Amino acid sequence: AAELLYNGLGGSAGLQYQHRVSDHTTVGLLFLHQDTTYKGGQAFGTRVRTQIESSYISVGSRLTPTVTLTVYGGPQYVQLIGAPSGQSALAGSFQGAGGGSITFQSHATAFDVSFQRSVSDSGGLYTSVINTNGRFGARRRLTGHWDVDLHGGLARADASLFLNANGVTDAVYAGVGFSRPIRDFSKLHISYDTTHQVSNGNPPIFSQFDLNQVTIGIDFRVKSISLGQ
Repeated sequence: AAELLYNGLGGSAGLQYQHRVSDHTTVGLLFLHQDTTYKGGQAFGTRVRTQIESSYISVGSRLTPTVTLTVYGGPQYVQLIGAPSGQSALAGSFQGAGGGSITFQSHATAFDVSFQRSVSDSGGLYTSVINTNGRFGARRRLTGHWDVDLHGGLARADASLFLNANGVTDAVYAGVGFSRPIRDFSKLHISYDTTHQVSNGNPPIFSQFDLNQVTIGIDFRVKSISLGQ
């Protein structure tokens, strides 16, 4: 029964302010309210509601003509409502959240590295969890109008927002993709992605799997229509 997935339905609202303090640096504030109700699973009860209040401070700066850095962080207040007594939820708790990214451009190649930690949705395995992930990527222009994109990363979903739970799901993923325009308003893309995922702890979520996926597709962009000056 613990294998059943959760369906989530929710909404969010926020307020964001940004101020350019110099030609190369911007600071910002973000206040975000999220309210999500989960139904269907049994590991944390058949109906659980999560309310999250987040406040972030961000700083973004172009350090050099080829290097851009962004960092952000702040507190999250998390309240879980409706968990069964065997998996009682915290009445309310503060969690630290934050992250950052750095991008480096070198001729025809761009590199990026990012990291973030926050309480957010788990994609159905659990309800809301502490998500931590790191990602790297590289993109390069090849000959013949082809672009190649390499990416990979690590991710962890931690269910310890519940007092009697320590379930953790870890994933490693990587991929490569090729794309090129085939007409003015369309693009061909071919990609391969692989994911290895393992879960441990209590409650036991049986989600160990290896996924290998090849995708071939064509993206179309509808021609823009001017509505006036």
